[in-house]
Amino acid sequence: MRLTPPPRPEPGALLPSARLVQAAKILACLSLGALAVWLLAIALVLNTRGYESWPTDFTVFWRAAGLALAGDATAAFDSGTLGDVWQIPGGENLRADWLYPPTFLLFALPFGALSFSLALGLFLVLGLGLFAAAVRGIVGRTPGMLWLVLASPAVPLALQLGNISLHLAAALAAATGALLAGRALGAGTAIAAFTVKPQLGLAFPLALAAGAAWRTFITAAAASMALTVLATAMFGIEYWQALAAKLSEHVALLEGWEGLIVTPYGMARSWGLAQTPALVFHAALAGGAACALVLVWRRAPNTDIALALLCLVLPFLPPRALYYECALLLVAFVHLWRAGAAKLFGGRLSLVFCWSGAPLLTQSLADLSLTPVYAIGHAAAIAWATWFALSHAATRSPEQQENLER
Repeated sequence: MRLTPPPRPEPGALLPSARLVQAAKILACLSLGALAVWLLAIALVLNTRGYESWPTDFTVFWRAAGLALAGDATAAFDSGTLGDVWQIPGGENLRADWLYPPTFLLFALPFGALSFSLALGLFLVLGLGLFAAAVRGIVGRTPGMLWLVLASPAVPLALQLGNISLHLAAALAAATGALLAGRALGAGTAIAAFTVKPQLGLAFPLALAAGAAWRTFITAAAASMALTVLATAMFGIEYWQALAAKLSEHVALLEGWEGLIVTPYGMARSWGLAQTPALVFHAALAGGAACALVLVWRRAPNTDIALALLCLVLPFLPPRALYYECALLLVAFVHLWRAGAAKLFGGRLSLVFCWSGAPLLTQSLADLSLTPVYAIGHAAAIAWATWFALSHAATRSPEQQENLER
């Protein structure tokens, strides 16, 4: 089957300058090269010191998958069992909690059959490769755009954490690229990947329903249901029961994590509001963002600016989205650029916000606990994208119109 090529950017989109592209290439190569050296160092330490694993988020995924392959998937909910292998060389064990649906465990399952070093390397290469391929599907052969995205600090920092955020960013880019090209089946299938973290996918049904993208809506719902049924059949109903018990326990554990939460809820909590007023504050801002998304998608569905707004709203809606979820905003960066945001001052600020991975950078370089402040920048970027979409009428390119009419 021949895939539809990505449509051209909206009129007015600027090409990155040759100097900027060259700097992006150097920065991307340096950061990814440093990451490769870090991986080799981990493998060396594990082999010479006799440690089984290294303290990253992936360690929890790998250990849970190993338990599932051994026939006891619900053992992952025992923090002590996971903590036995989540070690800091030369230090004490860290607490590890498994709080994921069975679809996440289904994704992690193959890695549990491998040694830790091999599994971690494969996991990171897979995330980076899928992300680069999905972004390439949107930007096409536009000179330097892929390098510009890969040069973002969010990429190596997300990889260093060993989190799944870059894999989800790849799924998001695949979904938005398919929507641009009018491929409902591909878009719906990519959206179904968010069943591994369903709280991050709340904005999808709002946008698709508002834009009357019913084929994509139905495909995404069917694929999500199929993945959930398959995972439940593999790990049993008791997995859901154990997850529910763990989540009820974890509500209390999240208290004190305000420095890691980059939503309006996290911002309100860091400023001293009690939990209930903070949730009300979050609901007001998240509700406004949801209304803006619906309004834009009713007027200009499947345009770059509408897709950028969708990418911005996805990690904004749940009360507890942690700092590493900002990797999703790199997809918003691509669509903002394609929509011509670089020609306007507010657009340039939004592009910098989405590209910089500021919450990741702040949290990784120093324990400043300032990441909730970025909720302000996030809300401002959503407001600007909404204004741009509504005031500029977000005209479609001829290729986009042709794809939508098929």
